[in-house]
Amino acid sequence: MAATAGENPINLIALAELRDEYGSSLAAFFDKEQTEDVLIQFAVEVDVSGKGNQLYEVMLGVTYNYLMAEPVANVAEQLADPAAIPLFAWVPAHLFGTDEFSVYVSEHELGENLAHGLIGEVIREAQIEQTLANHKAK
Repeated sequence: MAATAGENPINLIALAELRDEYGSSLAAFFDKEQTEDVLIQFAVEVDVSGKGNQLYEVMLGVTYNYLMAEPVANVAEQLADPAAIPLFAWVPAHLFGTDEFSVYVSEHELGENLAHGLIGEVIREAQIEQTLANHKAK
């Protein structure tokens, strides 16, 4: 059964805070905070040709205790900046290393290059792949 926010709270951290306080290491955040479920928030303003500056907000969930994207997406939606164009993605850490593993990306109206670039930035900067390869769920 999938966890609910009440059973396993999801911690929220800004990507900038993860960089500054944890050396861009999601593993260090997991260890210090004694958690395995996180939403990483990344807000960025992009100058879009013909549209000017637009604020985008990526909410990327990395969870061991949630078996589906929906509860994580619901939390992300509640915490989202209403002034930003949202993009949600979910990394099911419990499936890492299996054939079932893939990154879920919500439906969006952004171009694929922009969406994948924003999500990729969070994945790289937070060292998510390295974290999953070395971190064992407790």
